[in-house]
Amino acid sequence: MSSKIKQNDIKKSSFLATVKKEAVIVEGKKDYVALEQLGFKNIININKGKALFAVAEDIAMKHRSVIILSDFDRKGKEICAKLTKMLEDRHVKVNKKARRLLKKIFEKPYVESWKKSGSA
Repeated sequence: MSSKIKQNDIKKSSFLATVKKEAVIVEGKKDYVALEQLGFKNIININKGKALFAVAEDIAMKHRSVIILSDFDRKGKEICAKLTKMLEDRHVKVNKKARRLLKKIFEKPYVESWKKSGSA
């Protein structure tokens, strides 16, 4: 294994250790379970029958920053865009870079498919 690959693995591990402590928003129960199995601690499931604006209000009262991990399909991207606007309007920082990096690390568009593997 080359030193460049080892460095990338160390960077990924360090990044994952950091984001696993942050508040992470997911679309549903399967996403919640997948991230929980990967060691994420502060997971917020938004699919509990509440309107998106009410979810944004609840999150804004409890968190100053979040990562939105809705799926990377059309619907998930729409949810991410709407929720990002609502949260930023309420002065919550949305970590967009972490969303992009996690997609790159796990290489799958659906969060529920992010199982424990060599990547995590």
